Amino acid sequence: MKSYIALSLSDLILVQGFAEAFSDKDTKRIHKILFQNGMNIKDEEGVEEVIVNHRNLQGKEINCLVYRGTERTDKEWLNSGAATLEAYMASADTDTQKDMIRMSRRYNNYEHVERIGKGSKSDKN
Repeated sequence: MKSYIALSLSDLILVQGFAEAFSDKDTKRIHKILFQNGMNIKDEEGVEEVIVNHRNLQGKEINCLVYRGTERTDKEWLNSGAATLEAYMASADTDTQKDMIRMSRRYNNYEHVERIGKGSKSDKN
């Protein structure tokens, strides 16, 4: 199981040192900043660069470069407060992953919606 992450150029440009690294086409420094922001730059799938329409972290809909790859699952990243739930799941053993999936499904079933939709006799008064 892997967790995927996308980092927008429009957000990264706000990170200290990124604009200079980007304009210098300094891949080593760019990858360092991507790593610091949660991307696993050493994954066999690598880092993909695509230009797409997306919503950045500031909530703006834009069209620009996005770096896509897998999210880090090391302890430092997981303890940073910025890791996604998917990263925690990807870092867990198989049994824990299964438990997490089962727990998340509890809130994704629609049995309660049917019950609410039918209402109770007291709702009809």
